[in-house]
Amino acid sequence: MNLTATRHHLKLSDGNFIPIIGLGTYSNPKQTQRGTCTRAVKLAIDAGYRHIDGALIYLNEEEVGQAIQDKIREGVVKREDIFYCGKLWNTYHPPELVRYALEKTLKNLQMDCIDLYIIEMPMAFKPGDAFYPKNENGQFIYHKTDLCATWEALEACKDAGLVRSLGVSNFNRRQLELILNKPGLKHKPVVNQVECHPYFTQPKLLEFCRSHGIVLVGYSPLGTCRDESWVNVSSPPLLEDPLLLSLGRKYGKTVAQVVLRFNVQRGVVVIPKSSNEARIKENFQVGHRPPAPLPHLREVPSLSRSSPPPRRVPLSGPSSSTLFFASGLWPLIPAHWPATPGPVGEGPVEAPRCLDHSDIRAVAPCHPAPTPTGSGLIAIGPRWGGPARGFPCSRSPLSRPF
Repeated sequence: MNLTATRHHLKLSDGNFIPIIGLGTYSNPKQTQRGTCTRAVKLAIDAGYRHIDGALIYLNEEEVGQAIQDKIREGVVKREDIFYCGKLWNTYHPPELVRYALEKTLKNLQMDCIDLYIIEMPMAFKPGDAFYPKNENGQFIYHKTDLCATWEALEACKDAGLVRSLGVSNFNRRQLELILNKPGLKHKPVVNQVECHPYFTQPKLLEFCRSHGIVLVGYSPLGTCRDESWVNVSSPPLLEDPLLLSLGRKYGKTVAQVVLRFNVQRGVVVIPKSSNEARIKENFQVGHRPPAPLPHLREVPSLSRSSPPPRRVPLSGPSSSTLFFASGLWPLIPAHWPATPGPVGEGPVEAPRCLDHSDIRAVAPCHPAPTPTGSGLIAIGPRWGGPARGFPCSRSPLSRPF
């Protein structure tokens, strides 16, 4: 399958279509020269991309919008050719702020409507000017907001014609069920955007999403950052994995093309990010590859390859059913392991591993509130490897085994 601007779409459950390969636009504003994003988006559109993934929190939506508008004025594309995905940030979860946040994105993009708007994380921060509000101790300040109420506000935005499709990001099965089973649901989520690549294949979550007509969108499809608190730096980066290198040589493709093709053939939308012209073009042309290597790709250890070893850390709390972990690193997904009989007490506890977001236990939809004991927790991410951050234990209506 050779991708073109008109031949790389998946149909969503609401009848709209999403291009299966998009351009991710996240970049660190402190390390990225202004104008870099504008140039990358223009290069991508010229190369055939029609799916652009962005977010208010990326602080570059104005650049993205300028690039799209320039290409429309040049006659390269029409507005209806472009599929833009925006994201609702954690500080805008209260229902009264949802439309306000979406309208900020629309203004930045110079658009009247966007194609997809998703809840970026299943957790809320305290509303305000700070995107990452913290207290005097440097801890994140969370906010109690019912995810279902947030979703209803998104449905109202869709009904008002401000967005065509709705979705979520970093949601596990339990959180998806919370929305899917919401009384009076008008518009179901059509996508779930999560980290997904051969080291983190998300098999259970992909199966669940397929069964409910939800398309999985994989961010970081070429592998995640190499921070030692996030991955096992003694293991090779995804693009240097010996098996993937051998497959690339066998089929005359780059490792990036092999990795992207792995997800594309599974029906997973990929949004690789790059500002390099050659790589932008390379990522889009994943080309044709016989299905034979796929069983071998599935044998790539999903987490054992990329995760740090589980760390033994002292924990205390009333019971393991109320212990939550919240990552101090992106993407800040609070989670807990299944309940076990009896109190945890104090002492070393080894965090379990998981294969995908569906194995990460219930995340608080109403967001953390300290337990009476105020017991401390460590901070860990989806790979169960983050450093201690001292987040409080918390209770939730979903404090039960997955």
